[in-house]
Amino acid sequence: MDKNSSTVKASRSFYLHEDDPHYKHAVIIPYYHDGITNDVKVYLRRHTDSSAEVGFIPIHATIKHRQPSIIFTIVNALLTQTRYYIPWESAEHIHENDEAPLFYNPATTYLISKVLKDDKVVMKIVGDTWYVWYPLEKLIPLEDVNYILAHFDIEFSEHTLDSDFKLTASTDTVAVDTLSQINSHSEYLKTRITQTSPRPIDYAIVLDDDQNTMKHIYEALYAGQIMVTGEEKFAFYRGYKNEHPPQEVLQSLKLIIFPGSVQSVYDSSLEWMPPLSEFIQRVYKDHPHIKLIGGCYGHQLIAHSLGGRVGRMSARDGYNLPILGREHILPNESFFEQGWVQTYLLKNNLTRDLMPKLILQQAHGDHVEELPRDAILIADSNSCNVEIYTIPNRVLCFQSHPEFNANLQQELSECETYQFGDMWDVHGDFQKHKYLKIQDTKLGKESRNMMLGLIREFITYKVEQDN
Repeated sequence: MDKNSSTVKASRSFYLHEDDPHYKHAVIIPYYHDGITNDVKVYLRRHTDSSAEVGFIPIHATIKHRQPSIIFTIVNALLTQTRYYIPWESAEHIHENDEAPLFYNPATTYLISKVLKDDKVVMKIVGDTWYVWYPLEKLIPLEDVNYILAHFDIEFSEHTLDSDFKLTASTDTVAVDTLSQINSHSEYLKTRITQTSPRPIDYAIVLDDDQNTMKHIYEALYAGQIMVTGEEKFAFYRGYKNEHPPQEVLQSLKLIIFPGSVQSVYDSSLEWMPPLSEFIQRVYKDHPHIKLIGGCYGHQLIAHSLGGRVGRMSARDGYNLPILGREHILPNESFFEQGWVQTYLLKNNLTRDLMPKLILQQAHGDHVEELPRDAILIADSNSCNVEIYTIPNRVLCFQSHPEFNANLQQELSECETYQFGDMWDVHGDFQKHKYLKIQDTKLGKESRNMMLGLIREFITYKVEQDN
């Protein structure tokens, strides 16, 4: 495909030894909205060294092997395809350098936060493609910007939308399918950009890991992989600072996610842990319309809060603690009895016998020893007796990390062990053996994207479908 074409690339093999991601492409349109005149200007780009007769187009990106969710693809494209200009139009994030994760630059963390938390970022999902309108804080000074970007053979153009938020530019300057892409979402774009009151929150993520290496990471991992329409609104709370969704949010909330953490739920020194457990108990009892999802630490936290028991693992034959890397998860009969599992299999033309092996990344030293009341065990593994449990149509918890791909898992693990001084042994040699299982392919192809599809099905599955 010519680099100046506005056509999205066809599907291919995206990840080595991993099933293909559900969301593969992004089409990104920077825009500026004048709150006084209500004018909206969009900015398109083209490569000036291309011989193809194609007009200006949005920013296009396809997910890459290293990127664990489409959010990282969007952020990377905004940075690289504008030569860092657009995200830097407001350089407030420079002051946050000392809080940036070890393995991402501050511009990346700033953009992740803005894409997920700024309600003026408008997203729409169509098939495997995310359409993203990225809001600018001010008009782009085109002449000055294009003078600089000319060194990179890039040129930007500015186009004003009409009163119906449609683009009517000449096809001599704008690619034909770009007009279609922008105008097909004009009504939704107008509603979102001109909204005067905050949208209700659909999903909440309660973060329980205060490490700098995880700053904005869990947010991007989950939001970028469980959205279905792009219209879902997220809110994020720091459980480790006693932040929880307030009562007014709980009334309309559909889902709360509790992701991973380096903490242990039985650590009595964590003062924020009892209030968090009490919050989970209250939500479970008083707000039956809210589904709860827990991953790794969150899986343990929900079990602990609802009357189960969590403890430190004992090493089994062939396993060292912590459990790290790919693991074959073994669904049982109850797994296939769940309505959302059956619906997922039906939608994907799968049967129990045809479903691929469930192989996911793990990173834990604690485990659930006893299930909470009403919970059903639906999967175990050779390393852990409780891999996945559910309280039907209400709670789904998994010990694994389907939100991680192998590259992110490796990077996170190495950063953590570097911090704790465990990366080298007493002889000063790098302990590569600790990380080999992360990339180990002996078990077969990693199927995290199938698991993420099952999670999305659980979230949207209606109890009435069982009747």
